[in-house]
Amino acid sequence: MNKAWPLIYCLPDRKNGLWIDAMSYLDRSYPRAKDKKNDPYVHACPDIPAGMDLTELVDPKSNDVANETLRIAYVLGIMGHLLETYRIDTDRIYLTAEGASTPFAARLVSLFPDRFAGLILVNPAAGVDISIVADNLSNVPVLVLHDKEHGPAAKRLDNRLTLCQRESMKSGSLSRSYVKTIKAWTDKVRRKFYAKRVVFTQSSNRFKKAYWVQIEESPALTDVKQPPRIEASYDRSSNRISIKTRHVSRAHIFLNDLMVDLDKEVVFDINGSVFKTKLLRSKRLLWGLDSGLVIMRGDPRILFVSSISIDIPQEHKLLGL
Repeated sequence: MNKAWPLIYCLPDRKNGLWIDAMSYLDRSYPRAKDKKNDPYVHACPDIPAGMDLTELVDPKSNDVANETLRIAYVLGIMGHLLETYRIDTDRIYLTAEGASTPFAARLVSLFPDRFAGLILVNPAAGVDISIVADNLSNVPVLVLHDKEHGPAAKRLDNRLTLCQRESMKSGSLSRSYVKTIKAWTDKVRRKFYAKRVVFTQSSNRFKKAYWVQIEESPALTDVKQPPRIEASYDRSSNRISIKTRHVSRAHIFLNDLMVDLDKEVVFDINGSVFKTKLLRSKRLLWGLDSGLVIMRGDPRILFVSSISIDIPQEHKLLGL
């Protein structure tokens, strides 16, 4: 069978101070269908180590982010193993989190929005703070399911996110009826990898790439009052890339012929400074062992054939646009 399977990747809740083990959580939340044709999804959940705290609040300006890096490496590492093991449709990976794991899930998707088709938060914890990175989720639909107790936290998310759908639950946990809501929602949602407009606010000194935009050089978060930010869009009809930045001195842009016509000169508008250039295509970005994004990420949808590094004009960078 050549079918690619959508993946619902779950982060569990905590009970009596301990993370619910993976199999118990999956059996409770997503009961196994007797007829696989009626449930064409891969469901997966990592066992969260006892010493790993997904509820910890992280200050982006703090230099002590070692625990957050370990959490990210653990959760994405298991997801990478799933991509290697199963034929996963990388345009249909949905991250689900419940209760205590929701703050980390929101941060994870905001750091890597181009890896997920959607984010599902069940009874979000009060500590879910997306004030800094709400823009990063501008291309990621979010489904929030909540009971009455968690209504205020869910409403705060609803007010900040542009692609948010919020629905009330009668009980405090997932049931078959709510799983049907999730499945109906995921059936309609796909990843927008070549989003025409990308906004990325940097909330980590290490992770600086989203979709087809990468911040190459920027000051440390501790050195600026507002975090570095880049807003980029493309218009194929005019063969134009428009970029606005704040505290970014160098950016890298990845392109293909779906975005612009690479047979023609591409117009770049960088904070109001305009230039034209002809870009070359290269297979290196596809298959190069040291730079091939398809190989490095294990994602056959990352089809960029050209890229350019751009020095941001100094006078515009200082304006903090």
